[in-house]
Amino acid sequence: MHCKRGLITGFDDRIIHDSSAICKKRDCQWVFKVGKSRNGTYWNVKSIDSEHTCGDNGNHNVDFHRVSSHVIGQLFTRKFVDPGRNIRPKDIMTDMKDKHGINLTYNKAYRSKDHALHSVFGDSWESFKTFPVYFHMLEKSNPGTKSKIETDRKNRFKYGFMALGACIKGFNTVIRLVIAIDSTHMKSKTSGILLVAVCKDGNEMIYPLAFGFANSVCSKSWTWFMKQLHDVI
Repeated sequence: MHCKRGLITGFDDRIIHDSSAICKKRDCQWVFKVGKSRNGTYWNVKSIDSEHTCGDNGNHNVDFHRVSSHVIGQLFTRKFVDPGRNIRPKDIMTDMKDKHGINLTYNKAYRSKDHALHSVFGDSWESFKTFPVYFHMLEKSNPGTKSKIETDRKNRFKYGFMALGACIKGFNTVIRLVIAIDSTHMKSKTSGILLVAVCKDGNEMIYPLAFGFANSVCSKSWTWFMKQLHDVI
């Protein structure tokens, strides 16, 4: 918290106790104190001086070597909300230099990006555990939806398939009976492959039919996906 405030204000704080901090300038009267609630479940701000008396207006040299990649990542979470934006570690390095005068190493900027992504989207590996619940709710909320998950001997995710009920119904009634299939690599720590099956509607627009998820592109994953697709249409 102290490090994040220092980044924003340009002042550096010196922690003198677990519950208090003062300005690093010896002649400054700024102080910040907190204390635990009676039941110990949260912290209360007991006192804080909003203005520094050291007279440097936040322009003195700030000791930022102790600012963690987690704190820096928190400053960039809003920029990662839009999945269409590709924020690179170099962009974080440039932003920190321009706004805060801090020279970050590439590794620290990379770790900061990881923390920001984790804060916005959660853990990539843990998200696989939500597939069963997500597919169950899809089938419950969208009548006719078909989904399936296959795991390996260690109960680890291997394949996934999803086709919304409305898309299946549309294909069987008004969509041209020609299917195009393709795959693309998913850009994340977990890697993996996204498999898709699409058609064209009467307006020559792309019509999504089904989606598949696999751990790699191979004949086995394609065979499994095509079997699931055949079963739903």
